[in-house]
Amino acid sequence: MSDALQPMLYGSTAAQFRDATVMLPWECKVIYFITICITPRCNALANNSAWKAVCRTLDRLDKWNTYCIMAMPDHIHLLTAPLDRELSVAAFLKWFKRWFNESYGARKKWRWQPGGFDRLLRTSESIHEKWNYIRENPVRAGLTRHWKQWPYQKGLPMTNKWIGV
Repeated sequence: MSDALQPMLYGSTAAQFRDATVMLPWECKVIYFITICITPRCNALANNSAWKAVCRTLDRLDKWNTYCIMAMPDHIHLLTAPLDRELSVAAFLKWFKRWFNESYGARKKWRWQPGGFDRLLRTSESIHEKWNYIRENPVRAGLTRHWKQWPYQKGLPMTNKWIGV
């Protein structure tokens, strides 16, 4: 199998496939499941100040449609789509981290891990599967009894019509 096909078949990480070409038919919407983590793993992102910085950062990322986002204590999950298929996840990660850092200010106890995890979602089934995974994350972690009670989230209930798949 050629190296160019591996990201299409297996997903990718930004560090491994910075210039990977999206190999989907043009009629398919490009939607990514992205996870961004901090090191060391600590309770740094699940607070009002960090959440405000996340929201300000998403407002600046105006070339991306972010359908949902969930900030956990030590990582962030999101479903997002570039307005232009040629935009890279690596660039999204770079600008997200840079603009978050500018908005949130100085901190000494943690930093962003290099890159991030991303997976290109190809079907409405995989999109719904990832949405369910994201929204149940604080419940699985024992942080809340129901995902709707978690304050550090943004997004609408996922429907095929809503995301255009």
